[in-house]
Amino acid sequence: MNGAALALVLASALYLRPQPAPPHDAPDRYIQQCASPAAASSEACRALRSQVEEVALRALQAMRVTRRPVPKPFLRACLRNEMPPLQATALSLFAREPVEAEDGAAIVSALNSPYPAVRRAALKVLPRAPGSDAAQGVVKRDYEKVFGSSARDPREYSADKVPDVKELGAPSYPGSQFVYLASGPRRAFFTSADSVAKVVAYYAKGGAKPMTLAELKAPRPKTKPDPSEIMRRVQAGEDPMKVVADLQSKAMGQSSTSEWTKGIDGEPGVEDAQFVQVSAAGVVGGQALQARAVAVYRDTVLGKTAIVFPRPAKAATAVPTSADAIQQQVAEQQAIAEPLPTFEAVDPTAP
Repeated sequence: MNGAALALVLASALYLRPQPAPPHDAPDRYIQQCASPAAASSEACRALRSQVEEVALRALQAMRVTRRPVPKPFLRACLRNEMPPLQATALSLFAREPVEAEDGAAIVSALNSPYPAVRRAALKVLPRAPGSDAAQGVVKRDYEKVFGSSARDPREYSADKVPDVKELGAPSYPGSQFVYLASGPRRAFFTSADSVAKVVAYYAKGGAKPMTLAELKAPRPKTKPDPSEIMRRVQAGEDPMKVVADLQSKAMGQSSTSEWTKGIDGEPGVEDAQFVQVSAAGVVGGQALQARAVAVYRDTVLGKTAIVFPRPAKAATAVPTSADAIQQQVAEQQAIAEPLPTFEAVDPTAP
């Protein structure tokens, strides 16, 4: 049994123990039956440990409501426990309990918990944590409202998943670490100890040309599908669906780059930012897909190389999937583009 688990069990047994559920004797039985590592890994001891954690959670909640002092060893054991509600409740109590150096380190560590509720609780007490200056600099950044709003998420005790290659558009960099706090619906944020040049070379090995912030922000002429070009290519025998998909891909490729720089351009601590396109815009199953990229830069706040995958805001508008629908759309666009006919004035009284 590790030290944190033993401290949690002993504290649960010695301090407040609510009854009747969970069983009030769960801490005593855990000490008697699960002292050895082999026994602790058994299914019965895992179930018993869950009951101990529930006893500890109820004890913490009762002490918070009654404003009773919380023994520091008990509070620290709860903070280091893997049960998200127990961690979050322990963090909330640091708002009124003295925060020492080792507590500050645990609070900063909780900022990168996969559980939104734990991160939220850590953010609230972060200003009281010794040695948290760097972490406070990170949370002041614009990460596009990771939590969305002040309303509680019903899934806040469900762990956020690390996105896979399908979600990112490319593999995550080998050995990189996912940063839960800096990630959210609009971005996936990783860090690496490798240099910016090495990470960029990894993503550009297929021949993609890295682009700087200045290059992305430079004005470029916008293009839209030209009805006359569509008709010309269709009449030349090309597949109508392929023609429209090709032209729309080019147009989307220009518009999607503006999304890549959000939360990076102008942020403090961002140096040598480079962008590598990892997948082209296109149409799959009639659904228009935006071009995807990875941003790589030196993060002087974190002291590491940041690897950021912007996520599309929403799926693009679907495009026609049949030749008849495409030709109908082309005909409508041509009719709109053609000038209206002019008529000579006619004297109605003329014979």
